[in-house]
Amino acid sequence: MNQSTTSDRISTKLIGPLYALLYWTVKNKFLGFTIAGWLKNLPFFLAIFAFLLGWGLGIFILFIGLTIGLRILYWIAKRNGFIRFEPSGETKANSDGQMIVPDKKVEINATGKFSVKNLETYVVRKQAEYWRVPMGDHAVMVKQGANRYLYQFIKADLIESIVAGTLCHGRQPELALEITYQSTWGPETEDVSFMFYARSESSEPKKLKQKLYLSINDKNLLHAVWYSLAMDGNGWQTTE
Repeated sequence: MNQSTTSDRISTKLIGPLYALLYWTVKNKFLGFTIAGWLKNLPFFLAIFAFLLGWGLGIFILFIGLTIGLRILYWIAKRNGFIRFEPSGETKANSDGQMIVPDKKVEINATGKFSVKNLETYVVRKQAEYWRVPMGDHAVMVKQGANRYLYQFIKADLIESIVAGTLCHGRQPELALEITYQSTWGPETEDVSFMFYARSESSEPKKLKQKLYLSINDKNLLHAVWYSLAMDGNGWQTTE
């Protein structure tokens, strides 16, 4: 894609690894609490000890500053989904008119909200499978433990935009698509008539705007997925 800018290098060398570390602390526990919880609260308790034991005003202020700084850092990381996405500047897919064959599963990494009934979770760069369902919409499935899977469905006519770029999380950035769409899947949009992805003429599912990132380091395959999403979405944003 485009040559690296200063922002790209910062994302790759600093922000990507930092976000990966913070996400790891959120997902892992120690003594019954998340490691993130320990990191955010430990400086506060140390500040109390510094005050009670008379360690000095400077030490007290240091621990209070660490408490505030860590909470702000985690808040920013969570707001950004623990990723940094850098658009590439490409505006149209180019796959020589080749779409992904319906029901052919493509291995990718996925970032975004996934769910089944009464369960929803946010995942980052999780191994996943993408495919086009026969009716022309798109499905993404991530594995969540033994014989447990979470899903996200993208209705082609509810796609608002597709942006190609680089997703930074960890040491190695990945080529990715940022898909903005109106979701009709998950606990927040739950509708009995839609629970098994069955269309209903009598009711309209609730829609929720969200983003899904599909990471694919094979550039040709990435453009094929992009082209398929665009063509099913009334043909916008396709090849010139």
